[in-house]
Order: sequence, then structure tokens, then C-alpha cells
Amino acid sequence: MLLATLLLQLKKMCENQHELGGDSGRVTNRIVSQIQGYIAEHYAEKLTLTSIANQFYISPYYLSRLFKKTINLSLIEYINGVRIKAAQNMIEKTNESISSVAEKTGFMTSAHFRRVFKDATGLSPQQYRQYFKRVNKPEK
Repeated sequence: MLLATLLLQLKKMCENQHELGGDSGRVTNRIVSQIQGYIAEHYAEKLTLTSIANQFYISPYYLSRLFKKTINLSLIEYINGVRIKAAQNMIEKTNESISSVAEKTGFMTSAHFRRVFKDATGLSPQQYRQYFKRVNKPEK
């Protein structure tokens, strides 16, 4: 059983390395798309350049270059963008505390969440919630 698992991992690693060698646009886009899917599923977890690179059997350096070249964002900028979109959705649809939203969207501290959120939206999370409620207030 262990040998079969090891062989499957080795096969996947070889396939990824073969695909990366050609660096064709289609293959590159497919790999980036797979990584984006992984981030979409795991954004609430602690994600690092190394952990994601290991998941896809590529080097952290290559992953960093690949992301910047393909989508013109660093990996952390992309992850933060996914997290901020999820946070906006939670802020709009729930009454959860800002610290709870921060935790559930993968930010390690509320202070970091507030800073990243404000940089991305121009509003603090609390201001965003107030603005959203005001703009979407049902008319009488």
C-alpha cells in the first residue's frame, strides 16, 4: 500500500516536471488553473509558497515566477485577493464579528486582516459592512 502511494506520487511528480519543461502556454495555464483551484478550496488554511509548491511538486522559486508571469500577481497577492472576496461575502451575508470573519478566511490576526482588507477595498471591514447595509437597505 505504501509502495503504491509512493509510486503514484512519483508518477505525478514526473508528469508535472515533464509538463513544466516545455513551458508551453497551455500547460502553464493548466498548472496555474490547478493551483488557483487549490487555493479556492484551501484559502481558509495557512498557505505558504512552499506548502503550495510541495503540493504540486514544483520549486517555490518556480511557483513564484510562474504566478507572477502568468497572472501578474505574486502568490500572496492572489491568495489575499481570494480571501478578501470571501470576507466581503461573509460581511455582506452574515453578522459574524470581524475577528471571526478574519479567522474563517485564513488571516492569522485581525490586525493583518483589517490592513489587507482596507488596502484592497479602501474601507475597513466595519466600514464596508456599514456601507453595504446602507446601499442595500430595502426601500420603504
